[in-house]
Amino acid sequence: MASPKVTVLMSVYNSERYVRYALESILQQTYADFEFLIINDGSTDGSAEILQSYDDPRICILTNAQNIGLTRSLNKGLRHARGEYVARIDADDISLPMRLEMQTRCLDQHPEVGLVATGYDVINESGKVLRTDARRMSPEGLYYVLTFSNCLCHSAVMFRKQLVLTLGGYDPTFDLVEDLELWYRVSRCCKIESVNRVLTKWRLSKGGLSDRFQAEQRAAEVAFLTKSMSELMGSDGAVDDIKCFQDLYHLHAQATYESFCELVRVNDMLVAACPPWLDRRTLEQQATAMLLRYLAIMTLHGHITVVIRVCFKFQSLFVRLIKQKAMSFMDSLSLKRLTYELRHR
Repeated sequence: MASPKVTVLMSVYNSERYVRYALESILQQTYADFEFLIINDGSTDGSAEILQSYDDPRICILTNAQNIGLTRSLNKGLRHARGEYVARIDADDISLPMRLEMQTRCLDQHPEVGLVATGYDVINESGKVLRTDARRMSPEGLYYVLTFSNCLCHSAVMFRKQLVLTLGGYDPTFDLVEDLELWYRVSRCCKIESVNRVLTKWRLSKGGLSDRFQAEQRAAEVAFLTKSMSELMGSDGAVDDIKCFQDLYHLHAQATYESFCELVRVNDMLVAACPPWLDRRTLEQQATAMLLRYLAIMTLHGHITVVIRVCFKFQSLFVRLIKQKAMSFMDSLSLKRLTYELRHR
């Protein structure tokens, strides 16, 4: 039997409430050359019965004798996957009909791309759309953001299987941010692309991993950020206060002048280390645009004293940001407020 082009990989653990929606969304794809590899990770509810009720030759079910967790289940799936490409979906999420078709076409047409993501709707337990993220980020933008935080929906990605296997698959030491850590490693060896079209519905449900393990996920993000900063800065030393740096990136109230200065230093090193498959000028524009966004949002949040200190220290940078016109409408409004504050102090 010829191997399918795509393996759709899903791990299931006690997901009887939503798993049927995920199953149906994959089986109704416009693209036909795929296998649906499902890992039943020791479910104790009715999930196994629902999975077994489908008589479709594209479905292949592997059952874990006991629950081993998402990361290890996904690595097991990668070892058994027969497809050249792997598309992920979680058991409570939904793929729109053209998802596989559009992502497969992207990877087929762009051999330099190792992973492609789609836009997505965030939905609640009843399926109501809470918000939408359909922006297309450039490979340079994705490279930049993935240094700090996750900007991709796990259920919206398709990647080259051999690439991820060569990288060692998902890292179990980064449970709860295993996807971010893998996307970061992929971004350091090839391009990541995004499709600015909603092709995935990501369900935000009470009792989900993100809901149940908020503190643990926050700690895992700090561990990841420690790794990425250490790898970037090497002998120059990592960021002194990772927690403070993370607060700045997520625009929490604890963001400080010192953490912003640290971000400027990190930006310079990121641009200097731009890999050959990315455009350095575009990466620099992305980095400086993000700095302006931080300034704008910090201004809107009332951190005027910090922003003024930053502007005085980095006057040439601030002028360059304005000349590049790297700002959104919201940033422009914030800049007007900042200008007012500067004139009246």
